[in-house]
Amino acid sequence: PAEPEKLLPPAPEPPKELEEDSAPERRPRITERVCFEPSETTLNVLPSVHGNVLMSLTDGAMQYFISGARANVGLKSGRYMFEVRIVEILNPAEPRGPQQRSWPPRQLLRIGFSTASSSLFLGDTEDSACFDSEGQYTHNKVSTVVAHKFAREQVLAVLINLDPSSPNANTVSLFRDGERICQPQKLPDALKGKPLFPAVTWRNLSLHVNFGPTSMTQMPFTCRLVQDASLDDVQVASAAQPQDGKCEVCFPVCIPDQGTFDWLDQFLDKNPEFTELSDRKVLEWAEASAIWRARPYNTVSPGFSNDRPEMGFGIPPIDDLTTSALLKSIASTAPRPLVVMEVRGNLLKEERQAALSAFNLPHFRRVARVIMGEPDRAFKDRAYTELLKEKQAAADAEFKRKQLEEAQRRILAKRQRELQREQRRMERAAKRQRREHEEAARKANGEERPNEGADESKQAEDDASEEEKEEPEEPAPEDKQPPKVELTEDERKQWFRQKGNGDLTPAIFGISFAGFSLPTKEEGFDDIRYEWDKKTKCAEYFKAWMLTKKLTTRVEDAAPSEAFSQHYLAFQQQFHKWRQQQNEWKEARARRVQAAEARKREEADRKAQATEDGEKRPMEEDGAAAGAGAEAPAAAKADELMAEEATVDNDPAADEDDSDVFGIADVSDIGKGQPLFAHWTIEDWALLSLRFEAHALVRWFAKDASDPERSSVHIDHFAFYYSRYFRKAINPQPFGAETVEALLSHIPDCVSISAKKIVQTHIPEDLDTFDVFVKLTEECRRERLLRIDSGDAGAALKFNQAAL
Repeated sequence: PAEPEKLLPPAPEPPKELEEDSAPERRPRITERVCFEPSETTLNVLPSVHGNVLMSLTDGAMQYFISGARANVGLKSGRYMFEVRIVEILNPAEPRGPQQRSWPPRQLLRIGFSTASSSLFLGDTEDSACFDSEGQYTHNKVSTVVAHKFAREQVLAVLINLDPSSPNANTVSLFRDGERICQPQKLPDALKGKPLFPAVTWRNLSLHVNFGPTSMTQMPFTCRLVQDASLDDVQVASAAQPQDGKCEVCFPVCIPDQGTFDWLDQFLDKNPEFTELSDRKVLEWAEASAIWRARPYNTVSPGFSNDRPEMGFGIPPIDDLTTSALLKSIASTAPRPLVVMEVRGNLLKEERQAALSAFNLPHFRRVARVIMGEPDRAFKDRAYTELLKEKQAAADAEFKRKQLEEAQRRILAKRQRELQREQRRMERAAKRQRREHEEAARKANGEERPNEGADESKQAEDDASEEEKEEPEEPAPEDKQPPKVELTEDERKQWFRQKGNGDLTPAIFGISFAGFSLPTKEEGFDDIRYEWDKKTKCAEYFKAWMLTKKLTTRVEDAAPSEAFSQHYLAFQQQFHKWRQQQNEWKEARARRVQAAEARKREEADRKAQATEDGEKRPMEEDGAAAGAGAEAPAAAKADELMAEEATVDNDPAADEDDSDVFGIADVSDIGKGQPLFAHWTIEDWALLSLRFEAHALVRWFAKDASDPERSSVHIDHFAFYYSRYFRKAINPQPFGAETVEALLSHIPDCVSISAKKIVQTHIPEDLDTFDVFVKLTEECRRERLLRIDSGDAGAALKFNQAAL
């Protein structure tokens, strides 16, 4: 018989729709218009006149950034929905940089709900949930695929059910053109019991958002839209209107690294309606937009600061801050409260005035907030809390590191014990095997071993004893918790905590800080508010801080004046002239010595010849003898004078002058054409140059700075200024020193270093001549020779002559 036909199992029926038609409602409806307030949209959003079409900027690399908008009406109960339709897909041109990763602009859409204080970017935090164009349901950056992808011209409806009597209570659902495309998704616990506001996040799209009261599509059941919601079911978050109808544009004026961004974070927490304009906010926005970056976003890059963080995207408009400038430009187009956070710019009068001009519009009130002096208690408590968190995080990381090291040590120790145990087992097995072979050999030879049973019993006991001696397992460590840390007394005295690389890089700070000033109303501010200290105390605090920084901060653009260049050139010429005079005097002295020695040799030869002639001929007449006897004393005296002259020329000490060097009128001639520096060595000439250069640098830096509050050079910056003024690097090592401070210790008669590490000159301006450096060097040389002659070996200079 024919086999019965196999029947396929029936297809599963789709889940039954549990949503029902909305019941007639007699409660009063909301009268406020549901829309997107400017303060609840990102800066790149361009709403239409009626507010139901959302577009975003794409110029200046803005196509890489996502846009966000949140409605002004939140849902507390009931069941409502809103609709979104993609009306345009944008494909803007992509600016390419030399190191840019190939990543084309990508379209993105997220629709869902968030709390009033949530980020405008749906799905990134625990206080929002959404569906996206990839068919995923996302909450707190965790996504699950629940539906198909979206397409253009499709009407997407997001329904939220907060009716506790409904089988779909506390769920959200997604519909496409009136058909359900996913099952109801549970609201996260973090969103339950809170007013939830409709929100959208998108990129490179133009959207039509419909809040009702009429739907754009036919749903399988009747459902009211947000605009038709009952007044009891909603919370209206209308933007606070200023009394004078003007939105505040806040310019924080802060001392770098003294609570700048900590104050800003505190201010934004208290005033969430404000939008921050800063480079750090652009960087955070780029991270939320998932723009690829060569370095991780949490990397603190050298050479950058909190005020100017590293971009490094390889996208020219973002990297060269064109995007930041564009955002500041468009921020003035819509009335919204703003915070213009520029640490450096807000301290410079010219840049403050330039920034104020962009907001010179009737709907803005421009306010400078001066944050200087001793912080208030709220700021201190917040700073202590954050500092304690950082300290606890560091302690936890150290604790985990030690735990990991201990776990690795235990694993290695256990492995070592196992290897040793296995080795001992193998040794015992080898012993047993040798005994068995020996016993088998004895039995084969017919030999018998006395007390064989006792030996075997003893050997078994030995093996058992060795097994008992096995090293026991190391006990498991106790489950310890990281230690709780507390702030020390010194840490509690700190009002401000260091963040990253600081607010300004040393180079930018050094170039700019001399122009820092406090704001005034004459610059164009409508109001100036002092957040911590009052106006007078702020001015005193700022002045004291500026004075300290002027003494300790390097001037990056320091450059010698033309007058200094001429002065230095004159010294170099005089220096070479002195060296030439010393060489000429030494050559003349050498010639005198050679002439004296020649005369001495000639006289010796003459005497020798006269003696030889006297031995060959007899004495002549008595008159001639008497005449010769009278001439002998005169010849002897002449010989004595020539010998004395030769001795003087050959002995340098005979040329030394013990007179006061500071009483000498002409250092080039102290008598008989001898210069004061006649007996100098290369070390003395090097010290002469060092004296002049150290003094000239201190004196001329104060002149060129044209600032009475910056009258000297800090020792930490001496080498930098030296290289700028003398066009060469200072090298202490040829002088037997390792540091600049040790180098200057060779010339305490010229310069010294104060307790505040300031290099000070001891030469009055009325004695500032080239000769004074020669006299100081000669005086020091004489004192050094006296100390060496008295047995002080430490007085000798230990210079590297080859490197001088």
